[in-house]
Amino acid sequence: MGQKMPAVPEREAVHRAEPPANAATAATLRHGSVRPSEAARSAAATPRVTDIPPPPDEPQSSRLKLPGALLATTVVLLAYVGAIGFFQFVIPNAPSLIAQVGGGVAVAIVVFFFHAFLGGSFVEHTLRAEEAYRAGLRFIALVAPSIVRWIIYACLFGMFIVAFYDLAGWNAEPVARLRVLGAVAMPAILATCAALLVERRFARGEFSLEITYPPTMPLRDRTDWKFKLDRTWSYEAGLMRESVQRMGRHAAIFGFLGSAILIACAVILLRYAKDEDELRHLVALSVGAATTVSFTLNLGQVLFRSASNDSTARMMAWSARTLLIVSVATAFFSVAFLSGSGDSSDGKGYLFQGYKGALIVGVAVALLGERILRAVKDRAATLLGVGNAAVARTGDMTLIDGLSDEDIARLAEEGIDSTHALAYCPTPRLFFNTPYGLQRLCDWQDQALLIARVGRTNAQLLREQYMIRGAVAARQLAREICTREGGGTQRTPDPPSEKLAAMPSEEGEDEVAKLRALAKAMGFIGVNQAVLGLRSLVDDEAIERLELFSRAVPIWHRGGVMEVPPRGTNVAGA
Repeated sequence: MGQKMPAVPEREAVHRAEPPANAATAATLRHGSVRPSEAARSAAATPRVTDIPPPPDEPQSSRLKLPGALLATTVVLLAYVGAIGFFQFVIPNAPSLIAQVGGGVAVAIVVFFFHAFLGGSFVEHTLRAEEAYRAGLRFIALVAPSIVRWIIYACLFGMFIVAFYDLAGWNAEPVARLRVLGAVAMPAILATCAALLVERRFARGEFSLEITYPPTMPLRDRTDWKFKLDRTWSYEAGLMRESVQRMGRHAAIFGFLGSAILIACAVILLRYAKDEDELRHLVALSVGAATTVSFTLNLGQVLFRSASNDSTARMMAWSARTLLIVSVATAFFSVAFLSGSGDSSDGKGYLFQGYKGALIVGVAVALLGERILRAVKDRAATLLGVGNAAVARTGDMTLIDGLSDEDIARLAEEGIDSTHALAYCPTPRLFFNTPYGLQRLCDWQDQALLIARVGRTNAQLLREQYMIRGAVAARQLAREICTREGGGTQRTPDPPSEKLAAMPSEEGEDEVAKLRALAKAMGFIGVNQAVLGLRSLVDDEAIERLELFSRAVPIWHRGGVMEVPPRGTNVAGA
């Protein structure tokens, strides 16, 4: 037995090293002699899978590569011929250098795709090409907003070069042509300067928020609300910075449109108009006058708003849209109402004649703006028998105390056209995108939230009978009623004396009768129904968030130095 025991681990190790398919060798080692011999070890190591020699390599056939090479050559030639044919028949006036460069680019693209598909399966390289294409699209989408302005400037510079050489037929002196181009370049220059002026709105995003919590708010709730308000404030501040960047791009588009339209009008007036009384000359003069007046009016509005630190990307986009509408409407009315001095107006209605009529039409359309387009739409719908679109509901923003017509129009630019939209719009978004103060915005949202929660009639009733202006005060009244009735919620476990001032009462007045009178005045049948209805106000998270914003104070963020807030306050930095 002393000789047999040491040999068992060795036999088991040899058996585990063998592949499972070699059953015969395993059986021989298990039931054979107990003495491990070198011959048995060598025999056990022989049938490994890794030791099996690979099959001999077959000679690769060159006939399999020949069709692929012929296909690649044919596609490359077709790409080059197609590019040359495109530039020869579609763009016959293109220089020969452009045609050669285009053919080379087509060949390069074809060679690139063939190189991508070589050395693997078709499906695998198709997936790789699709992933690379999507990655390229994501990269383009990432960098495109940053280069839009420079692309616009490059296009405008190309238009200036073409116009400079095209005006050589009008005047061979370069100085005269440069004067004209300098005049038509003023819209782009002024719009760029206006965009640089409004960059100061970035400073509004440097505000931090100092929050003062209610004394009865638990510490856990304070931590949760600090996290929520901090994230909301930072998110809206980031959106505001992106909005300022978009505003710069829209300002570039606005200036580009103004300069491009004036370039076209100048070239038509000075180069291609054969007679001053020609309709082409009058239409170009009218469109140029309308574009100049419209751009001046919109630029004045932009400068006034930038002085108030109230410029937005929507304002720049609206100015560009107005400029396009005015130019198109002026061209239409010029063709309809203008005629040369030699044309007769009999049977054609009232016609403006000469360059004075062209200037009158252009300035009138520019002053009316979009109203004249609305009139044209209504008139065309009447003539064609098509019903006009239904007039949109004016909204109920007039119910908010403290909102003027200008304030309603300004909030409408931010997409707020009703009390519901005002109640549920994030407060930091209104603070960053409008010139109004935080407390004023909270007061408007407080009134709107009360209307959204209890309705227009009940909100008016609470204001008239109980001097309750907004949802925060209504929440305090609801908390008092629910606590006195004994139906306090989980979020208000403290005694009422620590939360609110007690409801005033006269000597000998029954508490139940007083609550019943309050419930009846608010439109409830009984006290229980009033408690069930008002408990939703007590637990309303939107009202609590608005109350915290109304208690907060925006402070200037001076680097990393912050004053220690007073007791019971906390700071959520932007």
